[in-house]
Amino acid sequence: MDVKDIPQWRDPILVAAFGGWGDASNVATTSATYLLQKRHVTTVVEFDPEDYYVFTETRPHVRLQDGGQRKIQWPSLALVSGVGGDRDVVGLLGPEPQLRWRTFSRQVAAFWREHGQGGPAVLLGAFLAGVSHAQPTILTGFATTAEYRARLEDMGIQPSGYQGPTGIHSALAEAFAEAGVPCVSIWAAAPHYLASMPNPKACADQLRALDRFLGGLGADLSGIEEAGASFERQINAALAKAGQTVKLIGTAEPDTPEKAEEPLPPAEELVRGVEEFLRQRKAE
Repeated sequence: MDVKDIPQWRDPILVAAFGGWGDASNVATTSATYLLQKRHVTTVVEFDPEDYYVFTETRPHVRLQDGGQRKIQWPSLALVSGVGGDRDVVGLLGPEPQLRWRTFSRQVAAFWREHGQGGPAVLLGAFLAGVSHAQPTILTGFATTAEYRARLEDMGIQPSGYQGPTGIHSALAEAFAEAGVPCVSIWAAAPHYLASMPNPKACADQLRALDRFLGGLGADLSGIEEAGASFERQINAALAKAGQTVKLIGTAEPDTPEKAEEPLPPAEELVRGVEEFLRQRKAE
């Protein structure tokens, strides 16, 4: 991995989210990038995509530049620094790796143990489930320490009882535990009937839970909360126009997550995308 200059962070936390298997309706990656959008963002670690991706599965993109030149944009997997607010946020962003999970996880855990000043690692995820968009988002979680598990329980976040094929989150959690880094994972249940749509309401609920868990991040969530309320109104209006209602019983058991068809853009581009999404919702 290519380590660049590391800022003098203030009480930092590491927030990881990956496109693909554990990112239903783009909830996790949107939540993570929202935390970065009002901070000064720089890349501090770049991982060589050649080491972690199968390019026939996570395909690079070709872009046309000025003069008609074509340039390949390779999948980006990076640790990005977000300086600002009450606490600095370091984001781990990119498509979920396909290769060398143990190597990748140990590298991330070792880096954070050395540079994270004892701050926690937070893993964000989302899964499709038989839940309603009109109800508060069901959140599940797990943690590597007894203190964190008790805190989740006090918040009413359901312990994850999932067993089966897993994602990079589990490999990272195990590596953080082995490195002595406290780690928590918070997952949001997204309605399966809105699988192809971004879900800012679930993002807002996930971020409020994270803010409470950490005792206050000092993050302004008003933008994502407004987008979530607008999202719910628009879905309700669309269902009413079609003469349909949705009556589902909430469940914390994940459906099979959909695989992302395209790699995520670089972190700075993701942040700009979240800002544009919020501007559009505000205009509407």
